[in-house]
Amino acid sequence: MIFVLGVCAAGALVIFRPKGLLEDLALLTTTVLFLSPKLHCGYFALVVLMMAPLVRRCRVGALYLLSGPVILAADLCKANPVRNYNLALVLMVLGFSLLIAAVVRMWWLCGARNGVPVGG
Repeated sequence: MIFVLGVCAAGALVIFRPKGLLEDLALLTTTVLFLSPKLHCGYFALVVLMMAPLVRRCRVGALYLLSGPVILAADLCKANPVRNYNLALVLMVLGFSLLIAAVVRMWWLCGARNGVPVGG
């Protein structure tokens, strides 16, 4: 139920306040991945590839580059899930929080055309 409501809210935001193809796609993908029941590190490659062209323009380089090693460390901690589960979970939440912060910053600061926000 939360998944459906979250994706519908993100979809409504994209429909009524579009920012651009990559910005909208990054928002939708991040929402779907964040609310999915299984959180795999490989899924973050989708968000990273969509955000790559926007990093310099949207000034999210620090958040973008910092999230990668954190997510990689979380993936390495999952090699022994019995002993490292709590650490892997904390690192995954931290890495995902960095990506969410980057997407939120990208959403609010980018997507302006000629000084006028798209859809606003």
